[in-house]
Amino acid sequence: MDEAEQNEGAKIAALMLVERFADIDIFKEIHCNKFLDLHLAEIQKGMLFKIKKCLLPMLLAASKHLSYERFIITVYSTFMKFSLDDIWGVRKVCLERLHELVKCIRSTDI
Repeated sequence: MDEAEQNEGAKIAALMLVERFADIDIFKEIHCNKFLDLHLAEIQKGMLFKIKKCLLPMLLAASKHLSYERFIITVYSTFMKFSLDDIWGVRKVCLERLHELVKCIRSTDI
């Protein structure tokens, strides 16, 4: 396995762990914000399909621990960007997770 594959694998593993920890409330607001602040930009560099496929579920899991403003700036904007992606599999993840996104949007913003 070359370095690029290892790097991609490490990013995917980190996303899966953060998703799980946020989902079961091991990671709270401080942890989710810190992860996004420190690692989101690096994860998004040269994102391939596999990373995109894992990023959106992680962001949605973290949403319950983020401020609404951070949710809109980070999660909602990523969702909208991914919903227009050239790769069908990325758009499919958006469709599969749409119900989770809608739950996070304030009724006054609909």
